Amino acid sequence: MTFAPEPRSVGQARHQVEEFLEDRMPVEVRAAALLLVSELSSNAVRHARTPFVLSAELRGGCLHVEVEDGSDELPVVVRPHVDAFGGRGMFLVDGMSSRWDAEHTEEGKRVWFELDAPAANT
Repeated sequence: MTFAPEPRSVGQARHQVEEFLEDRMPVEVRAAALLLVSELSSNAVRHARTPFVLSAELRGGCLHVEVEDGSDELPVVVRPHVDAFGGRGMFLVDGMSSRWDAEHTEEGKRVWFELDAPAANT
């Protein structure tokens, strides 16, 4: 799905992933996925300021989520000072996901993460 570069799109992106994952993955994995979707979507709104595309798919027991936007600046993981207001997003993505990466595209960049978990009805 394509989302506008505005704050309300972050909630819309979370909602889409939540509906997609309902009854397909354990509740803990769904909660982690929604937090990470929030982070990647927020980054797209805040830094790219262009429409962003979110896609999610299940690959066996793995959730794969991608966010593409028009910025060519790749995210980096930093460990912010304890008093810093922000800067923890990719630190969370790095710590909570099973895998993640970022790559340049013709239009900007793609950032993705994966969460491993068995399918579940909880």
